[in-house]
Amino acid sequence: MPESSALPTYRVGVLGASGYSGRELCALVLGHPQLALAFATANSQRGTTLRVRANGRVHEVPLVAPEAADLAGVDLVFAALPHGASAEWIAKVIAAGAKVVDLSSDLRPGHGGAAHDLPAGVPHDAPYGMPELFRADVQGARVVANPGCYATSILVALAPLAKAGLIAPGGTVSIASASGVSGAGASPKLELLFAEVTEDFRAYGVGNAHRHLFEMRATMQRLGADCDLLFTPHLLPVDRGILSTITVPLSRPLADALEPYRSAYANEP
Repeated sequence: MPESSALPTYRVGVLGASGYSGRELCALVLGHPQLALAFATANSQRGTTLRVRANGRVHEVPLVAPEAADLAGVDLVFAALPHGASAEWIAKVIAAGAKVVDLSSDLRPGHGGAAHDLPAGVPHDAPYGMPELFRADVQGARVVANPGCYATSILVALAPLAKAGLIAPGGTVSIASASGVSGAGASPKLELLFAEVTEDFRAYGVGNAHRHLFEMRATMQRLGADCDLLFTPHLLPVDRGILSTITVPLSRPLADALEPYRSAYANEP
Protein backbone atom coordinates (compact mmCIF):
# COMPACT_ATOMS: atom_id res chain seq x y z
CA MET A 1 0.00 0.00 0.00
CA PRO A 2 1.33 3.52 -0.79
CA GLU A 3 1.96 5.89 2.11
CA SER A 4 -0.90 8.18 3.01
CA SER A 5 -0.76 11.56 1.27
CA ALA A 6 -2.97 13.19 3.92
CA LEU A 7 -1.68 16.57 5.00
CA PRO A 8 -0.92 17.08 8.70
CA THR A 9 -3.35 18.90 10.96
CA TYR A 10 -2.11 21.56 13.36
CA ARG A 11 -3.86 22.47 16.62
CA VAL A 12 -4.41 26.20 16.95
CA GLY A 13 -5.46 28.44 19.83
CA VAL A 14 -6.79 32.01 19.67
CA LEU A 15 -6.23 34.40 22.58
CA GLY A 16 -8.74 37.26 22.58
CA ALA A 17 -11.33 35.60 20.37
CA SER A 18 -14.23 37.87 21.33
CA GLY A 19 -12.80 40.88 19.48
CA TYR A 20 -13.26 41.48 15.77
CA SER A 21 -9.77 40.20 14.88
CA GLY A 22 -10.19 37.18 17.13
CA ARG A 23 -13.55 36.29 15.60
CA GLU A 24 -12.08 36.52 12.11
CA LEU A 25 -9.17 34.32 13.17
CA CYS A 26 -11.54 31.67 14.49
CA ALA A 27 -13.40 31.67 11.17
CA LEU A 28 -10.16 31.36 9.19
CA VAL A 29 -8.91 28.50 11.38
CA LEU A 30 -12.23 26.64 11.20
CA GLY A 31 -12.26 27.01 7.43
CA HIS A 32 -8.68 25.83 6.89
CA PRO A 33 -8.20 22.18 5.90
CA GLN A 34 -5.01 21.77 7.94
CA LEU A 35 -5.98 23.64 11.11
CA ALA A 36 -8.08 22.58 14.09
CA LEU A 37 -9.32 25.14 16.62
CA ALA A 38 -8.29 23.81 20.04
CA PHE A 39 -9.36 26.78 22.18
CA ALA A 40 -10.59 30.35 22.00
CA THR A 41 -10.28 32.68 24.97
CA ALA A 42 -12.05 35.78 26.19
CA ASN A 43 -11.89 37.83 29.34
CA SER A 44 -15.21 39.53 30.04
CA GLN A 45 -17.09 37.11 27.73
CA ARG A 46 -15.57 33.93 29.18
CA GLY A 47 -18.12 31.16 29.55
CA THR A 48 -20.18 32.36 26.58
CA THR A 49 -20.33 30.94 23.06
CA LEU A 50 -19.09 32.60 19.89
CA ARG A 51 -21.04 31.97 16.68
CA VAL A 52 -18.69 31.85 13.69
CA ARG A 53 -19.50 31.09 10.06
CA ALA A 54 -16.96 29.04 8.10
CA ASN A 55 -17.26 26.79 5.06
CA GLY A 56 -20.92 27.62 4.69
CA ARG A 57 -22.06 26.67 8.18
CA VAL A 58 -22.24 28.21 11.64
CA HIS A 59 -19.87 26.91 14.33
CA GLU A 60 -20.47 27.27 18.07
CA VAL A 61 -17.12 28.15 19.67
CA PRO A 62 -16.95 28.11 23.50
CA LEU A 63 -14.96 30.97 25.00
CA VAL A 64 -12.78 30.01 27.94
CA ALA A 65 -10.75 32.12 30.34
CA PRO A 66 -7.17 32.80 29.18
CA GLU A 67 -5.85 31.04 32.28
CA ALA A 68 -7.73 27.88 31.23
CA ALA A 69 -6.15 27.70 27.78
CA ASP A 70 -3.94 24.65 27.18
CA LEU A 71 -0.97 26.49 25.70
CA ALA A 72 1.20 23.37 25.79
CA GLY A 73 -1.37 21.34 23.86
CA VAL A 74 -1.31 23.35 20.64
CA ASP A 75 1.14 23.90 17.80
CA LEU A 76 0.33 27.55 17.16
CA VAL A 77 -1.31 30.42 19.03
CA PHE A 78 -2.70 33.62 17.55
CA ALA A 79 -2.71 36.44 20.11
CA ALA A 80 -5.41 38.99 19.31
CA LEU A 81 -4.95 40.90 22.57
CA PRO A 82 -4.78 44.66 23.28
CA HIS A 83 -1.57 46.57 22.64
CA GLY A 84 0.59 46.53 25.76
CA ALA A 85 -1.14 43.47 27.21
CA SER A 86 -0.13 40.97 24.57
CA ALA A 87 3.59 40.58 25.32
CA GLU A 88 2.93 38.96 28.71
CA TRP A 89 0.94 36.18 27.03
CA ILE A 90 3.49 35.83 24.24
CA ALA A 91 6.04 34.94 26.91
CA LYS A 92 3.71 32.28 28.32
CA VAL A 93 3.13 30.76 24.88
CA ILE A 94 6.87 30.64 24.18
CA ALA A 95 7.50 28.98 27.55
CA ALA A 96 4.81 26.38 26.77
CA GLY A 97 6.61 25.44 23.56
CA ALA A 98 4.07 26.61 20.96
CA LYS A 99 4.67 28.96 18.06
CA VAL A 100 2.90 32.30 18.17
CA VAL A 101 1.67 35.08 15.89
CA ASP A 102 1.08 38.35 17.73
CA LEU A 103 -1.51 40.73 16.28
CA SER A 104 -0.75 43.63 18.63
CA SER A 105 1.91 46.29 18.07
CA ASP A 106 4.06 44.95 20.94
CA LEU A 107 6.51 43.02 18.74
CA ARG A 108 6.32 44.99 15.51
CA PRO A 109 9.26 47.16 14.37
CA GLY A 110 9.22 50.25 16.57
CA HIS A 111 6.79 48.50 18.98
CA GLY A 112 4.08 51.00 18.10
CA GLY A 113 6.10 53.75 19.78
CA ALA A 114 5.62 52.19 23.21
CA ALA A 115 8.46 52.38 25.71
CA HIS A 116 7.53 49.31 27.77
CA ASP A 117 10.07 46.52 28.16
CA LEU A 118 9.27 43.08 26.80
CA PRO A 119 9.16 40.13 29.20
CA ALA A 120 12.11 37.76 29.38
CA GLY A 121 12.15 35.33 26.49
CA VAL A 122 10.17 37.55 24.11
CA PRO A 123 12.34 38.62 21.14
CA HIS A 124 12.75 42.31 20.38
CA ASP A 125 13.35 41.51 16.72
CA ALA A 126 10.52 39.11 15.88
CA PRO A 127 10.10 38.60 12.13
CA TYR A 128 7.65 41.04 10.57
CA GLY A 129 4.96 38.79 9.15
CA MET A 130 4.35 40.34 5.74
CA PRO A 131 5.00 37.35 3.44
CA GLU A 132 4.89 39.36 0.22
CA LEU A 133 8.00 41.18 1.45
CA PHE A 134 9.69 38.95 4.05
CA ARG A 135 8.51 35.39 3.42
CA ALA A 136 11.92 33.87 4.19
CA ASP A 137 11.92 35.50 7.64
CA VAL A 138 8.52 34.04 8.50
CA GLN A 139 9.25 30.49 7.39
CA GLY A 140 10.39 28.46 10.38
CA ALA A 141 10.02 31.34 12.86
CA ARG A 142 8.73 30.55 16.35
CA VAL A 143 7.42 34.08 16.93
CA VAL A 144 5.97 36.38 14.27
CA ALA A 145 4.80 39.99 14.60
CA ASN A 146 1.67 40.42 12.50
CA PRO A 147 1.63 43.75 10.59
CA GLY A 148 -0.93 46.43 11.31
CA CYS A 149 -3.89 46.89 8.95
CA TYR A 150 -3.02 50.37 7.67
CA ALA A 151 0.64 49.37 7.45
CA THR A 152 -0.21 46.40 5.24
CA SER A 153 -2.22 48.48 2.76
CA ILE A 154 0.57 51.06 2.57
CA LEU A 155 3.73 48.94 2.62
CA VAL A 156 2.48 46.47 0.01
CA ALA A 157 1.88 49.51 -2.22
CA LEU A 158 5.20 51.25 -1.53
CA ALA A 159 7.57 48.27 -1.42
CA PRO A 160 7.91 47.75 -5.20
CA LEU A 161 8.76 51.44 -5.65
CA ALA A 162 11.24 51.39 -2.78
CA LYS A 163 12.99 48.26 -4.04
CA ALA A 164 13.30 49.75 -7.54
CA GLY A 165 14.74 53.03 -6.22
CA LEU A 166 11.78 54.94 -7.62
CA ILE A 167 11.02 57.06 -4.52
CA ALA A 168 12.81 60.41 -4.69
CA PRO A 169 15.51 60.61 -1.97
CA GLY A 170 14.44 62.98 0.78
CA GLY A 171 10.93 63.20 -0.61
CA THR A 172 7.68 63.15 1.34
CA VAL A 173 5.22 60.34 0.65
CA SER A 174 1.71 61.58 1.43
CA ILE A 175 -0.79 58.95 2.56
CA ALA A 176 -4.51 59.39 3.16
CA SER A 177 -6.14 56.18 4.40
CA ALA A 178 -9.77 55.46 5.15
CA SER A 179 -10.90 52.56 7.34
CA GLY A 180 -14.13 51.01 8.51
CA VAL A 181 -15.11 51.32 12.17
CA SER A 182 -14.37 47.68 13.03
CA GLY A 183 -10.68 48.59 12.90
CA ALA A 184 -11.18 50.40 16.22
CA GLY A 185 -12.08 47.14 17.97
CA ALA A 186 -15.21 45.75 19.59
CA SER A 187 -15.07 47.64 22.90
CA PRO A 188 -17.94 50.16 23.21
CA LYS A 189 -16.85 53.75 22.53
CA LEU A 190 -19.05 56.86 22.35
CA GLU A 191 -17.38 58.18 19.21
CA LEU A 192 -18.09 54.89 17.39
CA LEU A 193 -21.83 54.78 18.02
CA PHE A 194 -23.94 54.65 14.86
CA ALA A 195 -25.30 58.15 15.38
CA GLU A 196 -21.74 59.50 15.74
CA VAL A 197 -20.25 57.97 12.58
CA THR A 198 -23.12 57.74 10.10
CA GLU A 199 -23.07 60.24 7.22
CA ASP A 200 -19.64 61.40 8.38
CA PHE A 201 -16.03 61.08 7.26
CA ARG A 202 -13.38 62.35 9.60
CA ALA A 203 -9.65 62.31 10.15
CA TYR A 204 -8.09 61.12 13.40
CA GLY A 205 -4.56 60.52 14.68
CA VAL A 206 -3.58 63.73 12.87
CA GLY A 207 -0.08 65.16 13.13
CA ASN A 208 1.64 61.88 12.24
CA ALA A 209 0.57 60.35 15.56
CA HIS A 210 -0.72 56.89 14.57
CA ARG A 211 1.08 53.83 16.00
CA HIS A 212 1.41 52.18 12.58
CA LEU A 213 3.86 54.89 11.52
CA PHE A 214 6.63 53.26 13.55
CA GLU A 215 6.50 49.95 11.72
CA MET A 216 6.05 51.68 8.36
CA ARG A 217 9.09 53.91 8.85
CA ALA A 218 11.26 51.02 10.02
CA THR A 219 10.19 48.85 7.09
CA MET A 220 10.76 51.58 4.51
CA GLN A 221 14.28 52.07 5.88
CA ARG A 222 14.84 48.32 5.65
CA LEU A 223 13.75 48.46 2.00
CA GLY A 224 16.31 51.17 1.32
CA ALA A 225 13.95 54.13 0.91
CA ASP A 226 15.12 57.58 2.06
CA CYS A 227 11.79 59.34 2.46
CA ASP A 228 9.41 60.85 5.00
CA LEU A 229 5.89 59.52 5.52
CA LEU A 230 2.97 61.90 6.07
CA PHE A 231 0.12 59.65 7.19
CA THR A 232 -3.45 60.71 8.00
CA PRO A 233 -6.01 58.00 8.82
CA HIS A 234 -9.74 58.62 8.41
CA LEU A 235 -12.83 56.90 9.76
CA LEU A 236 -15.46 55.76 7.26
CA PRO A 237 -19.06 54.98 8.30
CA VAL A 238 -18.75 51.38 7.07
CA ASP A 239 -18.05 48.07 8.80
CA ARG A 240 -14.70 47.00 7.35
CA GLY A 241 -12.07 47.60 4.69
CA ILE A 242 -9.26 50.07 4.03
CA LEU A 243 -8.54 52.36 1.08
CA SER A 244 -5.13 54.05 1.06
CA THR A 245 -4.44 56.82 -1.44
CA ILE A 246 -0.68 57.41 -1.70
CA THR A 247 1.14 60.21 -3.50
CA VAL A 248 4.79 59.40 -4.23
CA PRO A 249 7.50 61.76 -5.53
CA LEU A 250 9.44 59.74 -8.12
CA SER A 251 13.18 59.71 -8.64
CA ARG A 252 12.69 59.32 -12.41
CA PRO A 253 9.83 59.25 -14.91
CA LEU A 254 7.84 56.04 -15.00
CA ALA A 255 6.36 55.14 -18.41
CA ASP A 256 4.34 52.19 -17.09
CA ALA A 257 2.97 52.81 -13.60
CA LEU A 258 2.02 49.14 -13.09
CA GLU A 259 5.33 47.61 -14.19
CA PRO A 260 6.96 47.68 -10.69
CA TYR A 261 3.93 45.87 -9.27
CA ARG A 262 3.82 43.24 -12.00
CA SER A 263 7.49 42.52 -11.38
CA ALA A 264 7.24 42.46 -7.57
CA TYR A 265 4.02 40.48 -7.22
CA ALA A 266 3.97 38.26 -10.29
CA ASN A 267 3.95 35.11 -8.15
CA GLU A 268 1.73 36.38 -5.32
CA PRO A 269 -1.87 35.17 -5.00
